[in-house]
Amino acid sequence: MAPQTGHQLFVYAEAPPLAGDVVTHGLFRASTPMLRAVRDTIDVIALFPWDRHFRAAMLDPVLAPLCRAPSLLLTWLRLAMRRLSLRPMESRLAATLVGGRAARSKAEHILCLEGSDPDVLADVAAVAARAGKPFSVYVVDDFLIPMRLAGAGEATIEAARQRARTLLQRADHVFAISDGLGKIFEKDFGVTTTTLPLVFEPGPQYAEPLRKQILFVGSVNFLYADALRQLLAVVTQVRAQTGEDLVIRLTSPSAAALGELPPFVTVAPLKGAEALARELSASLFAFLPYSFEEKVADMVRTSFPSKLMEYLAYARSIVAFAPDYANSSAYFRDFGLPYLVHDLAALKATILLHLREQPMHASLYRQQLQSVHAPTVARNILLSSLFGRAS
Repeated sequence: MAPQTGHQLFVYAEAPPLAGDVVTHGLFRASTPMLRAVRDTIDVIALFPWDRHFRAAMLDPVLAPLCRAPSLLLTWLRLAMRRLSLRPMESRLAATLVGGRAARSKAEHILCLEGSDPDVLADVAAVAARAGKPFSVYVVDDFLIPMRLAGAGEATIEAARQRARTLLQRADHVFAISDGLGKIFEKDFGVTTTTLPLVFEPGPQYAEPLRKQILFVGSVNFLYADALRQLLAVVTQVRAQTGEDLVIRLTSPSAAALGELPPFVTVAPLKGAEALARELSASLFAFLPYSFEEKVADMVRTSFPSKLMEYLAYARSIVAFAPDYANSSAYFRDFGLPYLVHDLAALKATILLHLREQPMHASLYRQQLQSVHAPTVARNILLSSLFGRAS
C-alpha cells in the first residue's frame, strides 16, 4: 500500500509486533496496534535483537512482511556483548546492521519503540547517526525507577539519568504512554513530551452468562501483590457476611507472591484473546489494582496498565483499586469512569454494590476506547507530530 501521507517511517523495535492471539505483556502488547495504525507509512520494521522467546510465526500477519531481523547468530553475539558489559560494541553493532539498513531505506524518519531500557536509546541514536536521519522515541516506562528498585546506587542512577538526558534531547520527539510518565520525563530529562495513548482494536463483545466472579488479568508481581491480598481479605468478609459464593479468578501462571490462597481463588492462565474476552464478559467485574506500598510509589505514579485495554473492551464493570496518586487513578478520575476506590471500606462497598445491582458499563467503556485509544487517534498524533500533518 502506498503511503497516504507522502512520508515514511523506519521503525526500530525493541519488541517484535506480535499477533493478537499471542498472550504477552507491556511493550509487546503496545507495539502491534500502534504500528498497525500507521502501517501504510512504514518502510521497514527493524527487529534487533530478535527475542529468542518468540518465533516468526507469532508475528502479526499484517506487519510481518515489513519486519527485518538479523540472523540468530548475530542476536547471540549481541547477547554475549551485553553479558560482558560491552555496551559501546553493542551500539556499534546496532549502528552497522540496523543503521546501514536505515540509510538504504526510503524512510525519512526513524521511530523507536522503547520499553524501560535506556541502552536502547544509545542504540537508536547510533542507528540514526549512521543513517543520517532524525529519530523519535515512544516510551512506555520510566528508566530510573527499575534501577532504584533493583538496588542501584545513587551515583549509578545519576549517571544513567545524565546519559538518558543527553540521548533524549537528541530526539526530534519523545512520545509518552501517559501524561504521568511524560511529566516524569520532563522533570528528570528536560524534554517536552507528547502523550500517545495505547492503541486497541476491540473484537466482538460476548454475551456470556454472568458469574459471581472477580477477574484479575496478568502477573501477580510487586506492583499488585499487596492490593490483591487486600482484595482476598475483603472478599473473605463479604462471603461470610452475605453467604454469596463470590470467587476470584487470577490468570497468572503463578500466585506464589500471595502465599496460601483460600479455596474461592482459582489460578489458571487463559489461552488466547477470545478466551480472555469471554472471561471478562462473564465476570462481575475486572479488578485493576496498584500497590499502596511507599517503596514503589514512583512506579505506581508512572505505570500505565496495558491490561486496561482488554478491560475497557470486554468487561461489564471495572474496579480500580489504587492510591490517589496512581496513574490509573488519574485516568479513571479524569475521564469520569466507574469505579475508582482508594480504601478497604470503599472496596467492600463496591463489591456489595456489584453483588446487589450487577452494574453494566460495557457501552461506556467501549466509548472510552473509541475516543482515546482508537487507531485513528494515535495515527493523527504520530503523523501530525512527526510530519506536520495527519491523514
